Amino acid sequence: MHRTQRSNRDRNTRYVQDNYYYFCEVADEPIGQDLDDYEAEEQYRLEYIDPAVAIQKNRTVDAPAFNRVMLEREALVLELLIAEGYLS
Repeated sequence: MHRTQRSNRDRNTRYVQDNYYYFCEVADEPIGQDLDDYEAEEQYRLEYIDPAVAIQKNRTVDAPAFNRVMLEREALVLELLIAEGYLS
């Protein structure tokens, strides 16, 4: 997915991002996390949630407009995966 968005800091700057999504096979049981230092500092944690809950959360979280675009993109991807039968 290709995204171009005007910077929220500089009117003459654009943010360009390409996101890629992949299908893969996974093991039956999850393994422990292996976090980068910054992820550990931010207390990232693996959490499994229902896709519909993720969609709803992404659409209602209080975030700056710049971030809401990314959250909406992820909600749309989840909706597409549900519609195509990859998620339920």
